[in-house]
Amino acid sequence: MFDYVGDSLLKEIEYQNSRTMSLKSKIYIFREIAQALRFLSDRQIIHLDLKPENFFFRKDYRLLVFDYSESYHK
Repeated sequence: MFDYVGDSLLKEIEYQNSRTMSLKSKIYIFREIAQALRFLSDRQIIHLDLKPENFFFRKDYRLLVFDYSESYHK
């Protein structure tokens, strides 16, 4: 079963930039990206196309990484 997937990180950044993104929001997003990258690294997955369009938020606002077409497992 798949989690509900909301907006991409890119859409969220564009929306937040139309307002002023709070420091708390920036830190939260940074931590979510760091945790996602750690998850991949722990599993020896190299994602070669990391960009805001490939990160999506779940309904609970956790970040997911998509588009593994340019990735490989060590």
